[in-house]
Formats: sequence, C-alpha cells, structure tokens
Amino acid sequence: MNKNVFEDINTLCDSFLDCVNEDASKDVAIVGCYETICDVLNELVRNGIDIISCELHDPEYDGYEEAYYIEVARGGIWCGKMQYEGHDYYLQLMDDVIYVEEYFIDEFLESFNSNDSTSHVVIFGFDNFGEDDEVPCLCFDDDYKGFSFCMCDDGYHLKFKYKGSKKLTMDEAWKIISENFN
Repeated sequence: MNKNVFEDINTLCDSFLDCVNEDASKDVAIVGCYETICDVLNELVRNGIDIISCELHDPEYDGYEEAYYIEVARGGIWCGKMQYEGHDYYLQLMDDVIYVEEYFIDEFLESFNSNDSTSHVVIFGFDNFGEDDEVPCLCFDDDYKGFSFCMCDDGYHLKFKYKGSKKLTMDEAWKIISENFN
C-alpha cells in the first residue's frame, strides 16, 4: 500500500483523473467520505465521463455516515455506499487501482481476504502532521455549516468531521468539539 498526502481536494481530483485517463482498460476506484466523493464525482462529470449508476445522499438526509465509493469502469461512473445495508462490512472492490481515504482504511481492509494483495491500494489524506505536532487544525467547509478538526498528540491522530444545517461561528465549532471530546 502507498500513502499520499494531498494539499487539497483539487490535487486529489487531479491525481485520480490522471489515473483514470492513463489507461482506459484499467478500472479505478476511490473510497471516501460524502464530501470527498461529491467533489471527485463533480470533477469526473466535468471531464465528460458519464454516470451509469449513482446512489449518493447527504448524511443528514438518510443518516448514512460510512464511506461511499466511485468506480470508473466499463465506460462510466458507478457510485454508491461502501457498507452493505444492514451489515457492518464493506463491499469488496476488485479494481486495478483503489484510492482509500485514511479515515476508512481499517473497515476497507476488513473486506479483503487474507490472501488478497493490497499493492493496488493508495491510502490518502489531506493533512501531514508529524509525530511531534500538537497543533490542532480546524477547517470550515465553504458554507461554514460544517468543519473538519484534526490534531496529533504523542503519535495519536484525532480527526473529527461535523456537518450541520446552519452557519457556525468559530466559538460554536469549538463548543461542538469540546462536547464530543471531553
């Protein structure tokens, strides 16, 4: 397995698109949170790749907060939930290259047989904390209705995502963080 740290969602989309365009005979997939999958899906459609099948809902709509996937295979885009409905395990993807957001790597790897190789799996994230970093990172979504919070302390990485229905102030975001981690 490889690990890539991307500067932002645009560099991830560029890398994924490069992989898709590199060899049309390869099937390429990405596994990530709702926001990541939405951004990648939009970029793929902007680049002229047709949607064949797509099941993608905002977590506030249906309560699903696990990973989604996008596969670019058989001439189009296939998108859906990674977790089987009513079960705790993820789909087993058989693509030539699979990008997996670091938040979901444990659940994703549970779907592999012990004999399966993971050399085609690329783990990705958007931050690059060193083990000595103790600086928290709070990044608001564009609409200020959600945020991502990351922190590293003594080698332990804490990541938390929140999405609400109203715009948040910095104080409200820190209050939500403290309520969830105290």
